[in-house]
Amino acid sequence: MKRIRSIWLASFLFTGLVMIVVSGCTSEQDQIDNYRDRIGPAYEDAREAQDEFENSLLQTVNLNTAESSAVDSVEIVGARASKFQTSAGILVSILGSEKPPDRCTIYNSILVDLMEAYSSSVDLVIEELDLLSGGVAGSLEDREFEATRLGEEINLLVTVLPGAEIDCFVLE
Repeated sequence: MKRIRSIWLASFLFTGLVMIVVSGCTSEQDQIDNYRDRIGPAYEDAREAQDEFENSLLQTVNLNTAESSAVDSVEIVGARASKFQTSAGILVSILGSEKPPDRCTIYNSILVDLMEAYSSSVDLVIEELDLLSGGVAGSLEDREFEATRLGEEINLLVTVLPGAEIDCFVLE
């Protein structure tokens, strides 16, 4: 009888150990899926708002109509810039609210930096639009230097983001 209990206890412990190991493997995939589900919609919203902003900006820059239309267009660009900054802020907040899965830490960091750089770039555009509306902005040299710096930072981040995304989401 003791031997049967020993065998039963050993098999129970072994089964429990196997279940813990298996659940640990599943847990990583679940963590990554949950992470993707949390950031995915906010990321899509930010990208959509960014596209709308950039399209409005191009239309304003290419505008060859009366000044009143240009002012209206500037207001639309400003509204879309605000929408982008709100969407980017929400995404950054979500990215910073919880610790990402270990394999997604670099991706998380790059995405935060990218959204903050885009948001700073939008701030510069808003300053330029303010000038079109008769406002006053900082020196041209400072804005050009900052725009160049942000452009380089954004290009670098956009270059490394796909690799970090693969490292985060693709399990081998």
